[in-house]
Amino acid sequence: MDAKKVAEQFDIIAEACGALAGMFRGSGGGAGSTAADGKAAKPVRGKPAPAPTEDEVDIDTVREALKELMELRGKEVMVQALESVGAGKLADVDESQYQELLDKVAELKEEPADPPEPTKTTKPSRRSKAKAGPTLDQVTDAAKALIDADKPAYVKLTKKLGKPSEMDEADYAAAIEAYEAAMPADGGDDDLL
Repeated sequence: MDAKKVAEQFDIIAEACGALAGMFRGSGGGAGSTAADGKAAKPVRGKPAPAPTEDEVDIDTVREALKELMELRGKEVMVQALESVGAGKLADVDESQYQELLDKVAELKEEPADPPEPTKTTKPSRRSKAKAGPTLDQVTDAAKALIDADKPAYVKLTKKLGKPSEMDEADYAAAIEAYEAAMPADGGDDDLL
């Protein structure tokens, strides 16, 4: 065998022994990373702890990925990612599902973002303001009512205001008021009901 391969195998064995030693130290009443004398345990042979591989993703990696997703796409999308693995929060996710959750987070980051909500709400509010005034149909109905009640009064107003189809939208409200004011007053109380 090659000396490099032998050294790699000894490194693997040393890491496994270090992990076992950490478990035994942890069961002695302290945390897994403390030695019997209360000082922090040193990594085996001065090597840092190995970074998690794809098969062993830790919770901190998943938490960071979820935070990035929330900042990028919003809380609702982050909740959607958690729900994809059947969880309502990160604590409910089983360790065996961490990689699946990370894959879902990556997928959701890649999806095109929906237009921001304020844009969606701004446009309808502008439309509703534009529609807040009377419509051409309403002006036409008021004009027909005046024609039925008093055609000469309508003709007189038409000379002043023009026909409803020729009016600007800004003049609709004034025209309806003028038509209603020109209505004969003998309608009685039945008009109020």
